[in-house]
Amino acid sequence: ASAALLGLLVGCGLGAEPVQDDGPTGVDRTGPTTGAPDLPDAPDRPDLPDVTALPGETVTVDLDGRPFRLHVPTGYDDSGPAALVVGLHGYTSRSEELDSYLGLTAASDERAFLLALPEGETNDAGDRYWNAVPGGCCDFYGAGTDDVEYLSRLLSTVQDSYDVDRVALVGHSNGGCLGPRVAGGRAPGGGGLAPPAGPLPVPPAACRPARPVTVLHAHGDADELVLFGGSAQGGWASAPDTAAT
Repeated sequence: ASAALLGLLVGCGLGAEPVQDDGPTGVDRTGPTTGAPDLPDAPDRPDLPDVTALPGETVTVDLDGRPFRLHVPTGYDDSGPAALVVGLHGYTSRSEELDSYLGLTAASDERAFLLALPEGETNDAGDRYWNAVPGGCCDFYGAGTDDVEYLSRLLSTVQDSYDVDRVALVGHSNGGCLGPRVAGGRAPGGGGLAPPAGPLPVPPAACRPARPVTVLHAHGDADELVLFGGSAQGGWASAPDTAAT
């Protein structure tokens, strides 16, 4: 199911302009060590880390002190553009868990898309979170983290080193709430969203993307945590209102 979902999204995403970076590296490597891709030419972005991973390799990139992992599929071919999928874990979760239950890395190798797996910040209770809903989920300690800007820079970092023409954001719960803010805001790429149990914030009409966004929304009506009917206290819209918007 996850592979079919990702196939739909990476096939329907929108174009993204790659940018070039000559900045410092911050990469830890694992995996094969042959077949490095050629890098596209684009405007300089010296404030972004340089990322080059080989086919079948996963690298950890330090971006502004917040690492994310980038997986390059085993069948990666740098002769043409590729899709990029960004996985956003839920509240108290982590990227490894999201990858495990959705099978994202395996789908990346099967369908030849790039995969980025970032981590939310850690709050005072030691829980990872995304500041997805202003005044709501899940910046409960009021840190004011700008996760939209962080993900915008993540997309620019990957697009700096790879020819990315489609971007899909796959976020669960808290991560799903963040996805529309990135696709509909100032982050480059836009494209597709798959937010299982990730409703839009209230009011949902506040999300106004500059270009059409493909959305595959799924929400269980028996969900006792992220309520199907929405939550005024939590600051998220109902599943029907999210789908309608």
